[in-house]
Amino acid sequence: MLESLVSSMGLVGVLIVCLLAMLILYVAAELVKRLGSKSSSGTAEVETKDHVSCTGKRVWGRTYYATFQFSDGNREELVLPGEDFGLLAEGDEGTLTRLGGRYVHFERDL
Repeated sequence: MLESLVSSMGLVGVLIVCLLAMLILYVAAELVKRLGSKSSSGTAEVETKDHVSCTGKRVWGRTYYATFQFSDGNREELVLPGEDFGLLAEGDEGTLTRLGGRYVHFERDL
């Protein structure tokens, strides 16, 4: 079957079809990840606001992370957009807004 496909489309055609299929799967996975507004249990995610301090920042490739410490001493590392990451400094204190476990916004105390 593969031989007949290659002979009718050529190797370049088969490679193009495979690349297109991979692109479609990637886009579908990104849409599911971004548009999923419900948790895995099917319940709506809750927006929470907590007073925190920023205790660390790091970059891995093109992904920006910040570690926040809550008033009870627990810490959590979250992925941030680049704009917010650039404005955040270690030691900043303020209100962290999350939706489920995802970062939404950080408002620094004045």
